[in-house]
Amino acid sequence: MTLIPGYLLFIVDLLYLITDQTIGFGMTNRTLAFVISIIGAFAITVLIIKNSVGFNRTKENDSLDDFELEQL
Repeated sequence: MTLIPGYLLFIVDLLYLITDQTIGFGMTNRTLAFVISIIGAFAITVLIIKNSVGFNRTKENDSLDDFELEQL
């Protein structure tokens, strides 16, 4: 639900960082900066989604679950 708005805001943040003269890289070509910010935001979004898939996997170790602890 928040992926698309977050993605668009991240593009705007990267665009500002790439084109700003004082704290950013100072790129003057706005079209190239926009393309770079879209690619960068997409790459970061893919990495975040790829990393979050690991949290949904089952446990690999042999420790007791909460259900098993309640049974003891």
